Amino acid sequence: MKKKGVITPFIIVGIVLLLMVGLLVLMRNYTYTGQFVPSSLVPATSYAQECVEQVTDDGLFFLRTQGGYIYLPDKISKDPEAYINLGLKVPYWFYNYQDRYPLINDMELDMERYINENLVGCLNNFESVEHDLNIMNPENISSLKVDVSINKRDVTVNVNIPIKFKSAQGPKVYNFPKISITKDTELREMYELAKQIMRIENKDGFLEGYVFDMIASSDYMPHEGLEITCEPRIWEIIDLEKYLQSLIMHNIKFLTFENTNYEETGIDYYDKLYKVDLGIGDYSNIKVNTIYNPQWPLHMDVTPKDSGVVKPIEYAISRFLFNCFKIYHHKYSVEFPIMFQLVANDNPEEIFYFATPVLMKRDEPNRFGEVPTWPEEVDRTRSEDYCRNDVEVSIYKVDMAGNIVVQPSIEKKRKARLDVYAIDKTLGFPEGVLDDVDIKFHCVKFRCDMGKTSIPKIDGLYLGEEPMLSALYPYCHNGYIIAEKEGYLTAREKITINEEDAEAGLITTVNMELKPLKDFEYEFVVVEDHNNIITERPLKEEEGILLMINSPENSYEETIYYPLDEDEELEGTIFTNDEETQVEAELETEEDSPFKKLSLIVDDGITYQLDIKLIDDEQVWGGASYNWTLSYSQAVTNNKIIFYVAKKDMPTLPDSGEEWQKLYAELQEKSQEHMPKMIYVRES
Repeated sequence: MKKKGVITPFIIVGIVLLLMVGLLVLMRNYTYTGQFVPSSLVPATSYAQECVEQVTDDGLFFLRTQGGYIYLPDKISKDPEAYINLGLKVPYWFYNYQDRYPLINDMELDMERYINENLVGCLNNFESVEHDLNIMNPENISSLKVDVSINKRDVTVNVNIPIKFKSAQGPKVYNFPKISITKDTELREMYELAKQIMRIENKDGFLEGYVFDMIASSDYMPHEGLEITCEPRIWEIIDLEKYLQSLIMHNIKFLTFENTNYEETGIDYYDKLYKVDLGIGDYSNIKVNTIYNPQWPLHMDVTPKDSGVVKPIEYAISRFLFNCFKIYHHKYSVEFPIMFQLVANDNPEEIFYFATPVLMKRDEPNRFGEVPTWPEEVDRTRSEDYCRNDVEVSIYKVDMAGNIVVQPSIEKKRKARLDVYAIDKTLGFPEGVLDDVDIKFHCVKFRCDMGKTSIPKIDGLYLGEEPMLSALYPYCHNGYIIAEKEGYLTAREKITINEEDAEAGLITTVNMELKPLKDFEYEFVVVEDHNNIITERPLKEEEGILLMINSPENSYEETIYYPLDEDEELEGTIFTNDEETQVEAELETEEDSPFKKLSLIVDDGITYQLDIKLIDDEQVWGGASYNWTLSYSQAVTNNKIIFYVAKKDMPTLPDSGEEWQKLYAELQEKSQEHMPKMIYVRES
């Protein structure tokens, strides 16, 4: 029994030795290249893997350079306005009011297609590889099966090459092994960061905001304000374009994003104001560069202008306002491209590009066409064709003899029916439904007169229902219905009219809420500071007032000059309250003046921005600037407004720009202690 116990370990050791020898023999015939393959296949397998890696690298390069696309869709590649041309095309991720970034699945499909189309050429039937094997089915080499997965920190590629090899030394046939590679890359992180930048831009319009700040803070570009100078002021739009291009180029490069890899400039203005909060997400491994090239096209328009020339509004309307008195009230519409460059920290050669247009219309972001068209922007020539109900079309038919016959026909262009009600906002529905309201429709630069609201009739008989306008409308994305009636603020309602609703026979009801206007009398009282003794007094005979009042959220704006001299001719360029467009006016007396009454909105909680300047001998001696909220009850129960203007009694005016600025800031602060007073004056 003891001898058997001694022999057993030797038997176990012998078995282990046999297994090890067998394994060594097996390893002589197979080599590991991601998997075990016959040694005779190693050269071909290694070569195939090198090809897959090379083609994958090339595909990733195109994918990063072209904003996630290798194969650009036709709507991008065939439209030169939809991309930036760097040799390769960097697409706009937002264009024509729609997102155009690819999905991850689209990027994976592009990579699979690219590898399929380019790997076969690289393999070249393995002709450059020395081996003692013959390809049994070379025709199958083009039937690749490729699977690509874009993961958080890498990209994996699996390629199945459906070919068989036969050894030249024997009958054995081998299947070509699957090739699998993994590429470390920040592609997905860069893609997600790019999408987040676009989300914030489309939500907040931060690029448009920075352009507005550049214009508003410029010492060269005319924008808002008042200037008393006898020097001529005139700008060519082409010069303003070049100047703005320079501003953008020198400023936009300082733009940074929270939660990314960025460096402070050391300049407080840029470090504090030129930083965009992206919200959630950690992208500290990626740097974002914002690029603008002044060689790229920039389209700019300025309102008001005259034949490509921008000038201030000059007046010669009283003894204190000569043509040395200039008012700036200009709004800018700008379109140009911005390109973003995302760079991976760990691999600076790994760069992702995408672009977006900057879309600003009259100082406001216009990402989705939300800023309505002004009357002077209407294409009146093409509006007629767009608004027409019927259009002639040609129908081609083949007669019995086989000849092609052209038959004219009439096709309806307007197919979508809208029922539009105009309602006094203060009264509501149905009490406030208004009759005889002009309804217009704006689509881009086209304007259609749709008709007036009225009580519906059938066969000449009134139905006894509320006034409305039922009409057919042409198709339009992000158009505007406009309702106009004397005594009311013009109302605008954004709407998209699509073919699907029309084909389904749907009737859309639109309620237009119009805010009533009320005329107010007004006067100005000077609050004078004389050595800290505060007194109130009326305007002196030689003093005048410039009042600018607006409510941006209601598209309301009014300018008043007070008082006008009797029998004094008024000549100049003015803004009308409703149309917001320039007109020429020659008014003979104060009685003819459009500034005699002040019309304000009757609604609850309307906030106005007021800027008042006290003028004497062509100089600004005082003023007021503040936000003023007018309640519904105040507007209804009163009919006169007393405005207060702050003035500091001084023997001489400041002699420097800094002293002027300090004085005006002090007066503005003082003016906020004396808000307008609403009173009721009994009519005589």
